[in-house]
Amino acid sequence: MLKNIKGLKYPDEHLVRFFFKEKLNQITGSVLELGCGNGSNLMLFTEYNWKIMGVDINNKLIDAANFNFKHLSKNNFRFKTNDMVKFIKKYNEEKFDCFLLPSSLYYLSEERIIELLKLIQDKKILKRKCFVYFSVRLNDDYRLKKAKKIKNKTYKLDFAETGELNCINTFFEEKEFMNLLKKYFTFSHIRKIKVNFENFQNNLIIGNSCLIVWGRLK
Repeated sequence: MLKNIKGLKYPDEHLVRFFFKEKLNQITGSVLELGCGNGSNLMLFTEYNWKIMGVDINNKLIDAANFNFKHLSKNNFRFKTNDMVKFIKKYNEEKFDCFLLPSSLYYLSEERIIELLKLIQDKKILKRKCFVYFSVRLNDDYRLKKAKKIKNKTYKLDFAETGELNCINTFFEEKEFMNLLKKYFTFSHIRKIKVNFENFQNNLIIGNSCLIVWGRLK
């Protein structure tokens, strides 16, 4: 069955840690992931009977997500093709028990990141005691050393080795991002992990650096 999944076949390893350390396997609810790709992270949630919503700007990835969840014989899911900021602007349906931004926030400019966080707060789409998960790239990431600066903290990746040619990336210092989160969200508890790892891409060793933050809102 696993070999028939289109795209990534496993959730992000740190998101798995978040899921079990916060004991999300012992409860159910609704979860929203922005930048969901083919739904690989949400496969973990659906195995524990969570209600799924995923949003991604790439229509091919959303098609793959729908295929994968149907292949897994899951029912309680919705995947939508949309820009994440535009999606939140128009969203006026149910609130969520868990909110995920594990692999997409850094593809927005700093201004759009701030706009997105403020929209999430203003529209009150997250329930009280909602679980949240974020990941951003830090200033010692390989990409920043080679990228072309566009605006404060925001760069264009005008090289191909990471598979992100012409993508926008925004990089933060750890303290900057933590202050930004705390400006828009009030946490009952919060955890942060700085992760540095090397990965082979196009026969090069790419040094990745990111900050992973998870917690629960008051």
